[in-house]
Amino acid sequence: RRVCPQGSECKNVDCDGGNHPPRGPQPCPSGDKCWRPECTLIHPDGRVLCGLGADCRIRECARAHPPGRVFCRDAMKCPMADCGRCHPAAWFDTHCPDGAECDTAECGK
Repeated sequence: RRVCPQGSECKNVDCDGGNHPPRGPQPCPSGDKCWRPECTLIHPDGRVLCGLGADCRIRECARAHPPGRVFCRDAMKCPMADCGRCHPAAWFDTHCPDGAECDTAECGK
C-alpha cells in the first residue's frame, strides 16, 4: 500500500494511503451533497457549500444546500416577482428590479 503524506490528518475520502488511524474521521454519508458547515466527517474535494443556504433561489445552483428548497412549478412562467421559490437563473433577469445587474443576496442572483 501507498503511504499517505498527511497520515492521521488526511481528509481525502478517496485516499488509499495505508497509514491512517483505525478510528480516524469517517466519510460523510452525504458526500459532496453535505450542506452542514460544522460537519467534521470527510468529504470529497468537490464539495462546495452555497453561501445563501436555504435562501438560495437559483434552481440550477450546484452547490450544497439544506433540504427543503422548493422549486416553483411555473418556473420561467411565474408572474410573481416576490415568489419565494426556486426559479431558473434567467427568471431573475426579468423579475428583479435590477435585472442582470442585481447583486443583492436576498434576490437569489
